Amino acid sequence: MRAVSIGEALAGFFRSQGLEKRIREADIVRLWPEISGEIIAERTEAQKVRDGILYVKVLDAVWRNELTYLRFELMKKINKRMGKSLLQDIKFI
Repeated sequence: MRAVSIGEALAGFFRSQGLEKRIREADIVRLWPEISGEIIAERTEAQKVRDGILYVKVLDAVWRNELTYLRFELMKKINKRMGKSLLQDIKFI
């Protein structure tokens, strides 16, 4: 039996308990300001990820409209950062 690091052991535990996906979803919300950039982050707040959809609260309708056009680019950045395709859509609310 080989020795494993604490990180590997925890990752295995989270995976076995079905928590890995939820942790990655929480990471998306936590990393939103960094991934979206300063200007967007000042006008938005990531709320949650449910069923592959990131829900982002937006300051006003003008920004909501503008971000709708950028959502595919933002999803691509998020999925690349997370190392796998976790998001299918972003809903701006």
